[in-house]
Amino acid sequence: MRHGEVLEVPNEAANPEGFRKTVNVHHYPTVEGAGLVWTWLGEGEPPPPPNFEFMGLPANQAYACGLELNSNWLQGVEATIDSSHIAVLHQSHLSHSQMDMAATRVSNAVRYKFDDTPYGYRAAALREGPDGECLARVTEFIMPYYGLIPPINTGDDQDRTVIIAVPIDDEHLIQWYIYYNTKRPTDSMKRTQRANTWPMAGGIVNDADQHWGQDRRLMANGNHTGFTDIVIEDFVTQASMGPIVDRSEEYLCSADQAIVRLRRHLMQSVKKFIAGEVPISAQSGSRDYSGITATGGRMKSVEDDWRVLPR
Repeated sequence: MRHGEVLEVPNEAANPEGFRKTVNVHHYPTVEGAGLVWTWLGEGEPPPPPNFEFMGLPANQAYACGLELNSNWLQGVEATIDSSHIAVLHQSHLSHSQMDMAATRVSNAVRYKFDDTPYGYRAAALREGPDGECLARVTEFIMPYYGLIPPINTGDDQDRTVIIAVPIDDEHLIQWYIYYNTKRPTDSMKRTQRANTWPMAGGIVNDADQHWGQDRRLMANGNHTGFTDIVIEDFVTQASMGPIVDRSEEYLCSADQAIVRLRRHLMQSVKKFIAGEVPISAQSGSRDYSGITATGGRMKSVEDDWRVLPR
């Protein structure tokens, strides 16, 4: 088979050429970027490929890894865009770190501010320190399942992360991670450990009876979660919720505003789709992603304008 056309049917004895012409094979346009093959599965004329800033980078500046989880895809998206959990769930990894991301320890209390955009929204998670200064981490959410995560340090030459929660069915998803740097090669140690790996970070023990591989001895010695990899903490938290969370049992607070906003955006899109409108993410005119970059930094006050932070 080539380009969606069947070239020969070697096991057809009666009329191989005639049978070959009757076979209709569905084929879809594809493009490669950051170590992944991207394809358009919709109907009609496909829009241009997504023009994220990492799409044309060489292999030493952009790579991908991922894994499959027994979880609804929405749980994956919510984990991606939520910033309030960082200082709580990942506290052991951040306790002795000098990274800007570790500065989230200044406060577990998060104030959110938002900017709605044609592609989704920008979510600024603001943490006020004892001295009144503010740490800001600005996540970019792009409909329907992209999350661009602020870098771990401040500066325009930092490695950046994109997380994509791709649904398989109602109870499974693939969580793709893309690490990239537009200025220089990505961190060589992390690239060696994770580039093109499946499942990334070795995956999780998908068994509640085994506590998803949690090391209780590690916890007894002071580790908060019993896991040694920061992404495994995220994956286990997500999978241990069950494949589809009963959201009627939730208690959401102001620190969950990014999740609330996500659900509102998705519900609005569903209603528009039912009414016959094309989703924003499928409209060619709204797919210029080249200038979208997650950012972060420090401000003198939580009341300062976070939008002026360099992207």
